Amino acid sequence: MIESYAAGASAAYEESLAAAAALLVAVDAMCEAPSEANLAAAREAWRMFEIDGQMFSMKAAQLSACTIIHQAF
Repeated sequence: MIESYAAGASAAYEESLAAAAALLVAVDAMCEAPSEANLAAAREAWRMFEIDGQMFSMKAAQLSACTIIHQAF
């Protein structure tokens, strides 16, 4: 069971890492060529980064709770 949560947390981390990379690219593009389109793209990348970060936090919390419960028994 712990392995399942760990795999989920790992996948969530990978998604967050990909979202962070996409955000970096979008912000760089906006800085290099400011425009409404690049600003909108950077804002969308930020929203996706926030969503992925929240998912990662939830998976990490599940793994922590599972570990505590497993150790109790």
